[in-house]
Amino acid sequence: MLTSEDLTLFRSQTREEFVITQHFGLGQWVRNTWFFGSDEETRRRLFGDDYLHADAASGELLEKYYNHLISTKNETTRVQDNPKEIR
Repeated sequence: MLTSEDLTLFRSQTREEFVITQHFGLGQWVRNTWFFGSDEETRRRLFGDDYLHADAASGELLEKYYNHLISTKNETTRVQDNPKEIR
Protein backbone atom coordinates (compact mmCIF):
# COMPACT_ATOMS: atom_id res chain seq x y z
CA MET A 1 0.00 0.00 0.00
CA LEU A 2 1.17 3.50 -0.75
CA THR A 3 1.84 5.83 2.16
CA SER A 4 0.53 9.37 2.51
CA GLU A 5 4.13 10.51 1.93
CA ASP A 6 4.16 8.61 -1.38
CA LEU A 7 0.93 10.29 -2.44
CA THR A 8 2.24 13.74 -1.50
CA LEU A 9 5.42 13.13 -3.50
CA PHE A 10 3.49 11.81 -6.53
CA ARG A 11 1.13 14.79 -6.48
CA SER A 12 4.08 17.20 -6.43
CA GLN A 13 5.46 15.73 -9.67
CA THR A 14 4.50 16.42 -13.25
CA ARG A 15 2.87 13.56 -15.14
CA GLU A 16 6.13 12.92 -17.01
CA GLU A 17 8.19 12.88 -13.80
CA PHE A 18 5.74 10.49 -12.15
CA VAL A 19 5.69 8.04 -15.06
CA ILE A 20 9.49 8.09 -15.44
CA THR A 21 10.29 7.78 -11.72
CA GLN A 22 7.70 5.05 -11.17
CA HIS A 23 8.59 2.94 -14.22
CA PHE A 24 10.71 0.55 -12.12
CA GLY A 25 8.69 1.04 -8.91
CA LEU A 26 4.93 1.13 -9.12
CA GLY A 27 5.07 0.40 -12.86
CA GLN A 28 7.05 -2.79 -12.28
CA TRP A 29 4.57 -3.83 -9.60
CA VAL A 30 1.70 -3.24 -12.07
CA ARG A 31 3.47 -5.29 -14.75
CA ASN A 32 4.34 -8.19 -12.44
CA THR A 33 1.07 -8.28 -10.51
CA TRP A 34 -1.63 -7.23 -12.94
CA PHE A 35 -0.14 -7.97 -16.35
CA PHE A 36 1.92 -11.11 -15.83
CA GLY A 37 0.32 -12.31 -12.59
CA SER A 38 -3.34 -12.26 -13.59
CA ASP A 39 -5.58 -14.32 -15.82
CA GLU A 40 -6.49 -13.23 -19.34
CA GLU A 41 -9.94 -11.92 -18.38
CA THR A 42 -8.49 -9.64 -15.68
CA ARG A 43 -5.78 -8.39 -18.08
CA ARG A 44 -8.40 -7.53 -20.68
CA ARG A 45 -10.53 -5.68 -18.12
CA LEU A 46 -7.53 -3.67 -16.94
CA PHE A 47 -5.68 -3.10 -20.20
CA GLY A 48 -8.12 -3.89 -23.03
CA ASP A 49 -7.31 -5.99 -26.07
CA ASP A 50 -4.88 -3.46 -27.54
CA TYR A 51 -2.04 -3.98 -25.07
CA LEU A 52 0.39 -6.67 -26.13
CA HIS A 53 3.39 -5.13 -24.39
CA ALA A 54 3.56 -4.98 -20.59
CA ASP A 55 5.52 -1.68 -20.51
CA ALA A 56 2.92 0.08 -22.63
CA ALA A 57 0.13 -1.28 -20.45
CA SER A 58 1.75 -0.26 -17.17
CA GLY A 59 2.66 3.16 -18.56
CA GLU A 60 -0.95 3.78 -19.50
CA LEU A 61 -2.13 2.77 -16.04
CA LEU A 62 0.51 5.00 -14.41
CA GLU A 63 -0.78 7.97 -16.41
CA LYS A 64 -4.38 7.19 -15.44
CA TYR A 65 -3.40 6.78 -11.81
CA TYR A 66 -1.54 10.10 -11.89
CA ASN A 67 -4.64 11.80 -13.32
CA HIS A 68 -6.69 10.24 -10.54
CA LEU A 69 -4.24 11.45 -7.88
CA ILE A 70 -4.33 15.00 -9.20
CA SER A 71 -8.14 15.01 -9.34
CA THR A 72 -8.35 13.76 -5.73
CA LYS A 73 -5.67 15.93 -4.11
CA ASN A 74 -7.54 16.23 -0.83
CA GLU A 75 -8.45 12.56 -0.51
CA THR A 76 -6.52 9.49 0.61
CA THR A 77 -5.98 7.11 -2.28
CA ARG A 78 -4.49 3.61 -2.32
CA VAL A 79 -3.64 0.97 -4.85
CA GLN A 80 -6.00 -1.98 -4.61
CA ASP A 81 -4.36 -5.26 -3.67
CA ASN A 82 -6.76 -7.34 -5.75
CA PRO A 83 -7.10 -6.35 -9.43
CA LYS A 84 -10.46 -8.18 -9.63
CA GLU A 85 -11.88 -5.51 -7.30
CA ILE A 86 -11.07 -2.74 -9.79
CA ARG A 87 -13.93 -1.78 -12.06
